Amino acid sequence: GMSCYCSADNALALSRDGGELYVATRSADSVAIVSTATNTVIGTIGVAVAGTLPMAVTVSPDNSRIYLV
Repeated sequence: GMSCYCSADNALALSRDGGELYVATRSADSVAIVSTATNTVIGTIGVAVAGTLPMAVTVSPDNSRIYLV
């Protein structure tokens, strides 16, 4: 199943295998990729349209994409 947590500034989604946590940060217009094994940021994805202010994030069933709202 999918896990998602949303707060005023961040939205979280866990990858299907639990290895990565995606953190959508509204104030930075980006998504941080956090390794759950090491608790470190292993990458950052910029939002394609600046000022989008992502409020939610989810992972596709095949773990190949993330979606922002």
